[in-house]
Amino acid sequence: LASHFLHWLVGVVFMLHISVFVAVLREVVRPEILWFLRNPADAEEHPLRDLIDEPLSRHARRIILSSLLYIPLTFGFVYVPISIAKLLWPALFPLSGAWHDPFSEVPAPLLLLQVSLPLVMEHFRPRDSFKTLLHWWLDGVGQYVGLRHRILPSPVTQLVPSHQAEDANEPASESEGAGAECKEQEERLSLWLRATLVIALGWATLAFLGAVCIVLPVGAGRGVLAMAGAHVPHDVYAFSLGFFLVGVGVECLGKLAGILQSQGAASLMSAVLDFSTQIGKCLVAGAVLLVLVPATTGVLLDLVLAVPLRVGLYQTPVLGTLWHWVLGVLVLKLSYRAILHSPGWAPAHRQLLLQAAQQRWRSIRLRWLMVELGLPLLATNTLLLSLPYSFAFGVLPLLGVPPVVCSVVWRWAFPAGAGAAALWMLWLGLGQVFKQLHDSLRDSLYLVGRRLHNLS
Repeated sequence: LASHFLHWLVGVVFMLHISVFVAVLREVVRPEILWFLRNPADAEEHPLRDLIDEPLSRHARRIILSSLLYIPLTFGFVYVPISIAKLLWPALFPLSGAWHDPFSEVPAPLLLLQVSLPLVMEHFRPRDSFKTLLHWWLDGVGQYVGLRHRILPSPVTQLVPSHQAEDANEPASESEGAGAECKEQEERLSLWLRATLVIALGWATLAFLGAVCIVLPVGAGRGVLAMAGAHVPHDVYAFSLGFFLVGVGVECLGKLAGILQSQGAASLMSAVLDFSTQIGKCLVAGAVLLVLVPATTGVLLDLVLAVPLRVGLYQTPVLGTLWHWVLGVLVLKLSYRAILHSPGWAPAHRQLLLQAAQQRWRSIRLRWLMVELGLPLLATNTLLLSLPYSFAFGVLPLLGVPPVVCSVVWRWAFPAGAGAAALWMLWLGLGQVFKQLHDSLRDSLYLVGRRLHNLS
């Protein structure tokens, strides 16, 4: 059952990718190119109503045609790219995709969906980049085969001169008509051949790009993880890291090429220096906000919730694993969403987070980000982690307390402190609620106009 579900999931993802590709292609080419495909964005299309009104035989015919259509699509866009990738880099295969990952207790899809893909989507924007690349390819290939005016929409409408229109209206002789008909057939045959060539080149380009999108990110991610000394058995991590690095590298090369073409080599060196400075700032900010703060938050939550219950008294808890980092990322992400969607709760923190979210890696303010957000969070987590440990293993042994009691005090100090903090916040919240209730009752009973009456 699980295998069938995975097959269904892969098929749905493939069909969604085909739909996205057709939608992007519809935005680039002329409207009459894809006349044979239904447009879901059309106001006259009603799929649910057609599902109810149309007969079952028509739906069955559509299902059969769709199945016959997806067979060559699967062969051309799945099997062929994988075969090309095996020819390009045979040592890269087989890819590791085990569901039970011995590297950590965190499932790879969780890390991919919560951490890697949002980072890639925010900085790379695959849809816009693919749309630009598709327009460039169609422009180049269309000019090469002479079909650019038939594929891409022309921005300027060309007017026919009046004398050409008069010549076109003149009657032609029989020999000229036969020659024109023969020439029209040759042009139609040439048009079909050139259109077939465009389709074949498009399929070959997409197949080769699919193979490159498999080989290059996985190889780059494996290389970076190997240089970092991390033995990661799941290739989802390598693909995510490599895809992000390749996307950022392509974007940087495009920017540098544009600067070199427009401003020259002197401006290029200045741009490289500024870009290196921005990269350094991003690395420092990422090390604090994306590594240290989530890791310490995850360790703190583990000490509060799980360690007193799952670790024995004479056992040592293992802290600082990837699980703690992912747990911290999830908790910080949920806290960020909760603060942004609750305007009345912590307005100062909400304003601070909004200002931090507006910054991009090209114009990051490192000093402000560290002083206002990064260092306070890191200092708070470090203080909450170090105070119980210092008290349990630094102060209590000086008073003659046995080591077992010190360990118990250290383990239960975190949940006790968290409970006391929760009670204190609940007390402050209830006090605020009762104060607002008291003020509303007082105003409704004694406030007349702008003056208080009968208030002893």
